[in-house]
Amino acid sequence: MQGLILLNLTKNTLYGMIPRELGLMDGIQELHLAHNNLSGHITESFGNMTSLYRFDLSFNRLDDRVPSQGVFSNVTRFSFEGNSGLCGGVSEVYLPLCPPESMEHGLRKRHFLMKVVIPIVAGIIICSSLILVFFTIRKKPKAQSATTRGFQLADDNYPRVSYAELVQGTNCFATDNLIGRGRYDSVYKCGLLLKNMMSTVAMKVFDLQQSGSSRSFLAECEALRKICHHNLISVITCCSSLDSNQNDFKAIVFEFMPNGSLDKWLHPDVPTSQQLQGLTMVQRLNIAVDVADALDYLHNCEPPVVHCDLKPSNILPLIRI
Repeated sequence: MQGLILLNLTKNTLYGMIPRELGLMDGIQELHLAHNNLSGHITESFGNMTSLYRFDLSFNRLDDRVPSQGVFSNVTRFSFEGNSGLCGGVSEVYLPLCPPESMEHGLRKRHFLMKVVIPIVAGIIICSSLILVFFTIRKKPKAQSATTRGFQLADDNYPRVSYAELVQGTNCFATDNLIGRGRYDSVYKCGLLLKNMMSTVAMKVFDLQQSGSSRSFLAECEALRKICHHNLISVITCCSSLDSNQNDFKAIVFEFMPNGSLDKWLHPDVPTSQQLQGLTMVQRLNIAVDVADALDYLHNCEPPVVHCDLKPSNILPLIRI
């Protein structure tokens, strides 16, 4: 590269060895490579850069011997501080003396073992251990795995419900109690005994035959465990168990919203149009503000939560009728 006088690459998170091509740049006067993660040795080619009078390699991870020939014989404006592995050079750089060749060979061999051989052996041991653990877990009986795998939402703060209670509360998942259906789940109206009082709840049952349904259940439980906002529907508990056929069963129990979805209020059916008189402008604005407030809360959680399926049928307004 011709015509380049100054090259400043300070604090650029560079790593690896210094490219030897930099030592072949004619005419450059200042080269700044400080505060990076450069490693290895300083090549002899830099000694032939007769125009170079300022060279800053401070605060890297360089090692080995500093050249003392060429421009390195006068290093009043060269900086090597912050590289604990460097040695030698002219006396003006105040670096420690390099060990004798025999000792240096031993140190290089030890350095090779520490940086190459030991990490490879450690990696093989770790991979073998992970493979052993993986096959050990796979050999466990299904009944045992069904009770332990999955996200455990229920604790002292959440009531425990059984599969039998959910079957009874939905009248064996009767279609009369089916509220809605999604890609991975179906939502039922359910009656449960909570705190010694019969309550109406909404129960989302995941279709585990669908690919990705189990991941959806775990992701939703993980998100619901961390969030709490007055404009977000409250989670009551979850159920991760076996059904009557000994197949996995996963469901999340939510607060029941009796007014239905926003979609039904915006586009009421003809038979129910007399009951749903439509929303006033003030009610529409209030719902929009509440939705924006909830989204702002989710997006500023740590880590952020993205809904990914926001639509009127998934918005349950709390409207005084």
